[in-house]
Amino acid sequence: MSPKTKEGTKAADGASDDLPVAPAEAAKRPSVSAKQKAKAEKAAQRQAKRKRSRAASADGHAPAPAGAPAQRDTSAGVRSLADAPASATERSSRVSDDSASSEAARYSRDAVQRERAKKGRVRLVMRVAIGVLAVAVAGVCAYCAWTIWWRYDDAADIQGTWRSNSGATITIDADKMHLTDDVSYDYTLDTGAKIIVYAFSSSQGQGSYRFSPDRSALVIDESGSQDWLVALGFVEDPQLDGTVDDGVSVLVRTS
Repeated sequence: MSPKTKEGTKAADGASDDLPVAPAEAAKRPSVSAKQKAKAEKAAQRQAKRKRSRAASADGHAPAPAGAPAQRDTSAGVRSLADAPASATERSSRVSDDSASSEAARYSRDAVQRERAKKGRVRLVMRVAIGVLAVAVAGVCAYCAWTIWWRYDDAADIQGTWRSNSGATITIDADKMHLTDDVSYDYTLDTGAKIIVYAFSSSQGQGSYRFSPDRSALVIDESGSQDWLVALGFVEDPQLDGTVDDGVSVLVRTS
């Protein structure tokens, strides 16, 4: 082709490019932005296809064919259905455990209440027993005190005529012990300590005294010792059985 021909051809092409395009042809010709959008969509489809292929390979499934709708992953639903009985069993087990725990707690509370009630009964019995014992001891003490100090009038009961264990007759009035018409002793009584003090001229003596339970005998012990069990009548007086110790005088009432 000659240079003139080439230049004529270029001129023809330039003229064709400069010619106005019909509206129908302009609509058929895609714009640059539409082309880029189409390319981006194809690239996204290819990338999604590759992701599906890799996911299918990892799960052991064949890749889905191109253009096929995406398959939904139903494994979670299958797992949930498979786990449903286990979940029901676990709930039942938890309910059973809760019931057992509540029953154990109730039994424990009942046991604690029974133990408290038992301890309360034991404490009540002990308190009653202690109260009864205290009342009994107080009653015995009151009886002993009443018997020794308030039941009888020693100053009045000692007066009268007595015969001693040696055979002598002694008459006792309010302040004197008369051995004979010419011989007598002054005496005083300490009814609290149960002591008799007697004096003759410049001589003086004393001893403890006690009456027999029926007040018919009087025992004077110059040693000053006092047997309170005998004085209370709980024990028999050994001096009244016919054997009299040294330093002890036993007087028996005659009138």
